[in-house]
Amino acid sequence: MKKVTSIVLNPYINDSRVIKETQSLRKAGYEVSVIALHDGREGLAEYEVMDGVAVHRIRLVSKSWSKLPPVQVLKYIEFCVQAICEIKADIVHCNDLNALPVGYILKSILRCKKIVYDAHELESERNGQGSLAKHLARFLEGVLIKNVDAVITVSDGIADWYKQAYGIKRPNVIMNVPEWKDIQKHNLFAEENAEDNAELAGKKIFLYQGGLSAGRGIEYMLEAFSKRRDNKAVLMFMGYGSLAEKIKEAAKVYDNIFYHEAVAPQKLWKYTASADYGLVCIENTCLSYYYSLPNKLFEYAMAGIPMILTNLHEFISLNNQYKFGVVLEDLSAREINDKVDYLLDIDANKYGEFSNNAKKMAKDLAWEQQGKRLQKIYSDIQ
Repeated sequence: MKKVTSIVLNPYINDSRVIKETQSLRKAGYEVSVIALHDGREGLAEYEVMDGVAVHRIRLVSKSWSKLPPVQVLKYIEFCVQAICEIKADIVHCNDLNALPVGYILKSILRCKKIVYDAHELESERNGQGSLAKHLARFLEGVLIKNVDAVITVSDGIADWYKQAYGIKRPNVIMNVPEWKDIQKHNLFAEENAEDNAELAGKKIFLYQGGLSAGRGIEYMLEAFSKRRDNKAVLMFMGYGSLAEKIKEAAKVYDNIFYHEAVAPQKLWKYTASADYGLVCIENTCLSYYYSLPNKLFEYAMAGIPMILTNLHEFISLNNQYKFGVVLEDLSAREINDKVDYLLDIDANKYGEFSNNAKKMAKDLAWEQQGKRLQKIYSDIQ
């Protein structure tokens, strides 16, 4: 039985992509283990077995040290040294660029035979990345990527970019999508809170779920709904992040804006299915966002809720193929409200068409299909 070690610099708790990948490989007959990073939280196991996968979360001696950049580099080196000393596998699966140097060194010293590089986004073109960090990432990735045995990424646009930028074979695309679930309609937002029930009665819920941080179009959504004068639609935010307090303050002022705490992933789908429409308003602030296909898009689709999408490359391409929503001409409060008005005015047949198309897309592209692609990639590099 061939051994696969997946390296990820997070605690391997809620990283749904890495978890799904390890399970797909385990089902294909590989002995899979994970090297992750312990974040210091109390009660988090350093060693455990999760659904047949052995997990070691490396505790850093330097964890409590300063967060100054030079010290952060020392922490990273400590992680790399511990991982290199521990891993001996047939294949090392490197999740993101920060794990790739570990795989490269392991292959160089013959502690693994093959490297798979899994770029979860366009690494050198991320949101908020400084010029120095961008150039360092581009240089490092450009050197190391030509020594791997397979490259995986999350969208066609990113795969094309990698092929052109580094002159490599076009990477394999494994989308970041959930496993298929036939989801029925729910009404949890209203059922949970009697006070909210009165506010939500007879109104259409436009849902944003996910990280509440800059670059997601959240300020534009807030502005749009703060300017609405009808009582037909409400905006529901669900998640956590740096903008949570701003959303909570807006919810106190406007009776058509709501905030709901984040819930466990296994419960999320019932809340998603309690909305009428989904919002995916990623801002075009970097190439990584421009070519992105966030998981929430497929979660909305699986629940059969039509979407409002920003006019980004992958969104336009996918919507042209499946026709599951409407695309903003530009990201502005005015344009968001125009699309909200359009969706409020469509009849039941048109809504059903959007909904059915969304579900078809979710089923066509669900993890069951992506997992088969991953298994073939591994088979091809044997």
